[in-house]
Amino acid sequence: MQVVSRDPAAWRDDDGPCLVEQVAEVCTDAERIRSQAREIQADARRVMAAGRRIRRDLAEQRERLRAGYLAIRLQRADREWGEG
Repeated sequence: MQVVSRDPAAWRDDDGPCLVEQVAEVCTDAERIRSQAREIQADARRVMAAGRRIRRDLAEQRERLRAGYLAIRLQRADREWGEG
């Protein structure tokens, strides 16, 4: 069985940082990743809101076009009715 020293200085590997430093680095990286995830979620919410606005605008345009086409058909029908 391997005995692990309780002295953090003894945890240092000759080739790199000690375990405490590695844990601190991982914690820092994790916080950075969480921050990036929050930014991505905020961006996604903004994109979804923009998509809803675009869909609403397109629906309004479609209604205006439909009303315009109906007005044109009504004018044609009035002209044909008047000629008949």
